[in-house]
Amino acid sequence: MGRGISFQKGRFKLFILLTCSISGFSQVDSVSIDLVSNGDFSDNYSDFNSDYDYENDLKDGKFYADDRTTDIKSFLLDFYDHTENNSSGRMIVANASDDANEDIWEHNYNTVAGQEYTLTFWFRSADNENPSVLAWMVNGSQVELRW
Repeated sequence: MGRGISFQKGRFKLFILLTCSISGFSQVDSVSIDLVSNGDFSDNYSDFNSDYDYENDLKDGKFYADDRTTDIKSFLLDFYDHTENNSSGRMIVANASDDANEDIWEHNYNTVAGQEYTLTFWFRSADNENPSVLAWMVNGSQVELRW
């Protein structure tokens, strides 16, 4: 059965979604399998859907994949993707839309009832004066985030 998973904005402006992974642990062969094929964004905007436009001007409702925040906009906090902390990793940099119902990152995954799944991601705000807020939705219901 497919499950819809999306990442939506709360009340925020600029945010960073660094990497994303959803793994299912198979009890049959004791193997953890990552369901997200482009969770490190090495293929830029592929293997997921977005209501946002993929453009590096970073106006409201836009997002872009890059290795460093200031490559996109010089006024952002300056940092690289967390995976290598240098130019070899990629991350999503986005500016929130005014429409809270627009998904920034969305994908449907086939899951098995009763199977346990783990959602992991790296997240960092790119603006100290207007910190980001995020929400994960699974089948239209918000999932509690534990920090």
